[in-house]
Amino acid sequence: MILVTLKRAILVGAVALCSSMTLVNAHEKAPMDHGKMDHSKMNHSSKSSIKVHMAWSRSLPPVATNGAVYLMIHNYSAQAETLISASSPMAKQVMFHRNQSHNGSIVMAHQDNVVIKAGGAVMFKPGAQHIMLMGLTKPLVAGGSFPMTLNFEHEKSVTVTVKVKALQ
Repeated sequence: MILVTLKRAILVGAVALCSSMTLVNAHEKAPMDHGKMDHSKMNHSSKSSIKVHMAWSRSLPPVATNGAVYLMIHNYSAQAETLISASSPMAKQVMFHRNQSHNGSIVMAHQDNVVIKAGGAVMFKPGAQHIMLMGLTKPLVAGGSFPMTLNFEHEKSVTVTVKVKALQ
């Protein structure tokens, strides 16, 4: 019984590791080009100085317990804004992470919040800063989508639709 549980844990870990490596490599081969995006179709609200677009995630094997979301946040205001939390029915917990070098290895470091400078933008992308979906409530299936709400210090909350892309 213990041996079967151990084998399953090793298998799930290996699948998650391979999926993460594939996510980074897939993005490097075909990154999203922000300059070529049609901003007229991005549902930018004129009432908010915060604009969020290009929200996406990669499909993962059904055994995956965690996933990631990538997107871009623009701050068109004259003051810095802070992303303080996020939530989604797709995960039990949503966290902000940044990849950083530690003793010669790349590790994920938790961030309590993310500051977006006045007039600036922050890109969440594979291999760098990203939003983690911890404890997936259902599998990330290609062609699907799900809502995610971003909560800011000064601005009202923004809910975006995250599109799930096929793992390539």
